[in-house]
Amino acid sequence: MRKLILSFILIVLFFIQNIAYSAITVSASKSNIPRGQASVVTLTYQFTISGGPLSCYVESDEGLFKAGNEIIEVNSKYLKANIINNYGTAVETLNIPVRVLERAIKKGYNTFKYVRYFTDNNSCQGNLPGKSSLVNFSITTGASADFDIKRIELYFENRRAEITIPKYYEGLKVFVDIMFTGSGLLQGYWEVDGRILSYVNQHIPYGKIFTLQIPETPPLPTFEPGTHIVRFVITRPEIQIPIPLGIYFVTTEEIKRILKIKLYSPENDVKLDFASVKFEWEKLETPFIYIIQFFESEDSVPIFSAYTKNGSYTLSEVILNKIFQPNKKYFWKVIGFDSENNRIAESEIRSFSFTKTAFVPEQIIISLKKSNYSEEKSISPIKVKLFSCYK
Repeated sequence: MRKLILSFILIVLFFIQNIAYSAITVSASKSNIPRGQASVVTLTYQFTISGGPLSCYVESDEGLFKAGNEIIEVNSKYLKANIINNYGTAVETLNIPVRVLERAIKKGYNTFKYVRYFTDNNSCQGNLPGKSSLVNFSITTGASADFDIKRIELYFENRRAEITIPKYYEGLKVFVDIMFTGSGLLQGYWEVDGRILSYVNQHIPYGKIFTLQIPETPPLPTFEPGTHIVRFVITRPEIQIPIPLGIYFVTTEEIKRILKIKLYSPENDVKLDFASVKFEWEKLETPFIYIIQFFESEDSVPIFSAYTKNGSYTLSEVILNKIFQPNKKYFWKVIGFDSENNRIAESEIRSFSFTKTAFVPEQIIISLKKSNYSEEKSISPIKVKLFSCYK
């Protein structure tokens, strides 16, 4: 009797051990799907077969979208997984069309599920642990959806994905517009001709579009004539959409280097009296003529410009009172041109503001310290006689 009980326990333990290691599991790259938008989800299936060791295969002819227990869409994509030494993996790129969400909502559900049924055609000797896999999805707003990249657009400073520039062109700008849902960590890198230029590691708050500009340092190489390819590669979150590329063509014609003009005075971000003021800069040998420009903001058109052959310009009170205002910030820079009117030199942009002391005509303002009087004391009026002076 004791031997019989012991044998029964061993059989049960063997059965439990084999069942414990038999499973079909599936994981999804995202589970919160934004309403009104198509989504792409990566599903990873893992198969663990008991018994063996076995090498076989499992397959599924279709996947089913269900709202409750009702089928609302059929995905006829075939899926197969090879089992080697009792283990196998399959990856499915699942496209979830908008109509699936609309049908689930119409039936009163804010969730739906995706089901696949598998068979081994007895290739696994009847040891297939389960017959189906199930993934649940929730329909949410764009803000609460999983961080997901919907579209990427790359372009140069001409708003196109291709541009032609001369050799040694400086400061070539590249931008990428990223359309997304949810919020999360964006990781990737800028790449030119297959070489990584710089890395990106930035948290993106919820919105519809995010614009990223390639860093100024290191600059895009423009010293080698020919075709060059720029890409912004996203490594996180995982994306299923193609990565766009930009093409810039460098000609053999060399661009003339722009010289730097050093500004002397006034200093940057200084406060000036609202009166005639002199602007000074380094006078180079090459420029034939200079133009000084004044702006209300760094990216606005000039509100006043003046030409000069000298290394300075004095802003007269006449221009000051017509164009400028006290207690307001302005910007200025200097550009140098040669005799053929080609831009060959440029300065940085500096800022300044004017201040103006308030006064009352024909009156004198006297400042008294609080310690010189109190509420109990009376102050005798101060008589001041004003004289008019004539030449």
